[in-house]
Amino acid sequence: MKHVKEICCVLAGVFISTIIWGYFMYLIPVGSVDGVTLRKYQLNERLNRSAGNTVKSIGKEIAFEKAMNNLKISIKESEVDKEFNEMLERYGGSDEVEEIMLDMMGNTDSLRQSVKNGMLKQKAIEYFAGKETIMPDNIQSFYEQHKNDYGDFDSDYQKIRTDCAMEAGAEKYEEYIRTYEEKVTIKIY
Repeated sequence: MKHVKEICCVLAGVFISTIIWGYFMYLIPVGSVDGVTLRKYQLNERLNRSAGNTVKSIGKEIAFEKAMNNLKISIKESEVDKEFNEMLERYGGSDEVEEIMLDMMGNTDSLRQSVKNGMLKQKAIEYFAGKETIMPDNIQSFYEQHKNDYGDFDSDYQKIRTDCAMEAGAEKYEEYIRTYEEKVTIKIY
């Protein structure tokens, strides 16, 4: 009987210590902003709120990758490097762009992935545009809607036709991607 009391006391002590330790860990500082301490519980609350969106975003990325694989659309890393470097030059060099991107996206790798995904999307749109049958009425209607972007219809016909096909390709791409996103099962725990 004496040992039962000792065991109960030890277990109660462990239990109470665990609760106190857990509460203490919850209050640990994780950073500060203008002298205001940020606590672990505040970080956890923010992470929990954004977890659902993050999981959904990952689901969309997986759907995008599957869709591109299914279409057999790929990009060489050398093409991504070239586009990435051209973008850096257009926006004032790598240091300036990196600083902006770190503020917006977190890191250069995220930006590089975004460039790659944009290039894959463009290839997919071109793929669907090439499969579209563009009728003269569609081209004329497209021209009427975008008249301010072109000169004379006859002299700009080929550009108008290409842009009309690309717009139709973009619509088909969006439909195609949406079907892949709908197929992805997302569970948030």
